[in-house]
Amino acid sequence: MNTLKSIKFFFAFVLSLLTIFIFPSEVNSQGYQNSFITIVNPVRISSYTKDSALSLKSEYQEISRRNLPATWLLTYDAITNKPLFEILSTMDDKQEFGIFLEVTENFSNASNIQYNKTNSWHHAKALFLSGYRKDDRIKLIDKVFTEFRNKFGYYPKSVGGWWVDSFSLSYMKGKYGITGVLGISDQFDLDNYQVWGTPFSISFYPSKIHAGIPGDVLSKLDIVTFRWAARDPLNGYVSPSDTQASLYSVQDYPQVGASDEYFEKLIELYSVQKDYNQFGHITIGLEADYSPDIYEAILARRLDSIGKLEAKGVQMLTMRQFSDWYRNEFKEKSPSHFIEADDLLGTPKKAMWYQSSFYRIGLVYDHASKKLQIIDLRSYLNNLQEPFYTSPNKQFNLSIN
Repeated sequence: MNTLKSIKFFFAFVLSLLTIFIFPSEVNSQGYQNSFITIVNPVRISSYTKDSALSLKSEYQEISRRNLPATWLLTYDAITNKPLFEILSTMDDKQEFGIFLEVTENFSNASNIQYNKTNSWHHAKALFLSGYRKDDRIKLIDKVFTEFRNKFGYYPKSVGGWWVDSFSLSYMKGKYGITGVLGISDQFDLDNYQVWGTPFSISFYPSKIHAGIPGDVLSKLDIVTFRWAARDPLNGYVSPSDTQASLYSVQDYPQVGASDEYFEKLIELYSVQKDYNQFGHITIGLEADYSPDIYEAILARRLDSIGKLEAKGVQMLTMRQFSDWYRNEFKEKSPSHFIEADDLLGTPKKAMWYQSSFYRIGLVYDHASKKLQIIDLRSYLNNLQEPFYTSPNKQFNLSIN
């Protein structure tokens, strides 16, 4: 980093500290404006699901009876499954349909490429587009988009996957005009997928050559990245116990014994705009391959929780709707964003994250010791190319750091 860039970085860092200690943690004084929640439900065919159609129907019933909009991201296998498509065809016009980019042997065969078969379907080299050569990624993308259009009559604007590489995103943007992509929030050690160092649990424009780095005016892709499983800003970075930190999220909180009240605090933290930010947003949802009773119990309670925020003015938008709002509001680059919260588990600590298109910094203030600690500081270089952009990932695991 040259001297001028170092100076600019230092002053930006100082300004971030001033932001942290000057601004109060308050809801926008004008009410819940620019505050959003997006429901996204990935739909796949799983070997462990007894009746995929019944599971999907049960999930949709919970959405429908509350008159909520949602985005349903469909794998190739789901799109081509007749019982599932019959249920999708009965959904109301508040629902959005998109593509979930998971590679299966059936999908590979239909695309005329060799499947990276392993002893488990969820290994990164088999499941993600980044496990395949660039020309094979194009074949897979063209096949699923064509199949989607054949079924629905149009190309989707929203896609997703636990990791979608920037080469594939650029191709889908250029050929099919996608506007939004769902991906996982930062996680260091969960599901053998490591994505670490991205903007912490917030939406952003990705770089053209690195899907995990926010692009600036010249380097960004005009696609909004949505974050699955937004993390606790304190415990989701460093676990308070031997439990994985990534489980402290809006998705996996029951696994660490946290309550629905904890979930409500997390969704309000991210979805409600504060005075020091230009918007608030969070993505919630459940995969559609659980047993029906999961939706009747767990999903129902979560939807009732977000209903409380909707009643106060938080808007419920699909991926396409939020992408349209975001791209219209922030035409050049992602805005700087600040996250601040006392420990949701009750310890005398406060977590703070400041992030922009150029860097992110995470801090923890301990009220007991009166000490402020920097726990994370990394710059975003617009010439950094992600792993597997050119060559495929040949490993079982995913590591994007």
